[in-house]
Amino acid sequence: MVEPEWKTLWDGVFQKSPVAAKTPTRGKTMQKYPQQIKKQLDELSRQAHENELSNELARLAEKFDAWREGKISAGKLGSIVHDHDTGPLRDQFRFYNKAPVHMRVGYAVAQGILAEKEIPAKVWPYIKKAVEFYKSEMIETP
Repeated sequence: MVEPEWKTLWDGVFQKSPVAAKTPTRGKTMQKYPQQIKKQLDELSRQAHENELSNELARLAEKFDAWREGKISAGKLGSIVHDHDTGPLRDQFRFYNKAPVHMRVGYAVAQGILAEKEIPAKVWPYIKKAVEFYKSEMIETP
């Protein structure tokens, strides 16, 4: 299984595997956003999480199809579900529930989970550095 491009929570520091901790800790990045911006960031983050979760579940659905077709055993499917639940889905849950909202949205834009055109112009100043960070990390990682 290919490990997702992102993010595991280790000792309160968000890291983008396999790169060492360059993303700051939550406490150091807490920002006060204008109410309208905060609302837009939260909505964009929810949409990104939904999109990414749908992609992960679609991959898992393929394994269920293989099981129904008799290509894999129930035991193997159970193992896949367990691995998925304790791996990518858990990491995704942690990231989208713990990372600062501007980092979540910046990650989603950099990865193409959200299209740049979906981001309101007023939100860009709040996520620009996060997008640049994740795009630069994508280039550096093999």
